Amino acid sequence: MFDLCMDDMWQQQKQRQQYLNDCREIQKAAAKEAAKETVRIQSMQAKNQIREQEKERKKAVGEALQIMENGELQIVTENLSIQAIPRQVTNMRSPRLIVLKRQLDATEQIFQIICIVGEEEKNIFMEKNQAGAGAYILRKFASEGIYFKMETAKAKKFVVQLLAILQGERGEDILLPELEGWMKMPDGQFRYVGKEDLTWEKAKKLSR
Repeated sequence: MFDLCMDDMWQQQKQRQQYLNDCREIQKAAAKEAAKETVRIQSMQAKNQIREQEKERKKAVGEALQIMENGELQIVTENLSIQAIPRQVTNMRSPRLIVLKRQLDATEQIFQIICIVGEEEKNIFMEKNQAGAGAYILRKFASEGIYFKMETAKAKKFVVQLLAILQGERGEDILLPELEGWMKMPDGQFRYVGKEDLTWEKAKKLSR
């Protein structure tokens, strides 16, 4: 009878120990799965963060027009992950802008772009109110043999950008008389405007 009771107690103790062992194994497995899930989530978050950073970097990548010290115009791709190589984009060099103002109404203005093509100085006249019209600017440049080494859509964008840069760096403003003859200057002095001089009428025709 005593042996039977001891056997029951031993069996119960064995079952209890097995239960505890099973609980520990379950806890270990659960902890291992939880650790795996944590690593998976962290990895996914890191990948998402890298993707978002790359997406933002691509948004920031853009092409900028620059006038170099030697007068050449180049395009530089900004915010690349590698060193950008500047690209020469036109046969025009050393462009500068003069604002021509009508004597009778100084709010009416024409842009005179002076630049070098080959060894020749070129003068291009443009209506100020057309400074945002890429097709018009390209046509005016092309009329003087100036071309851009890119597709037309991109060239339109860059010539508008070029005019914006030149306006920011512009030099003198010139007051133009309507026609040939005597012209009264802002300081009260008179100056004779001859046939060889630029008048508002001539500049207006050249800007068409």
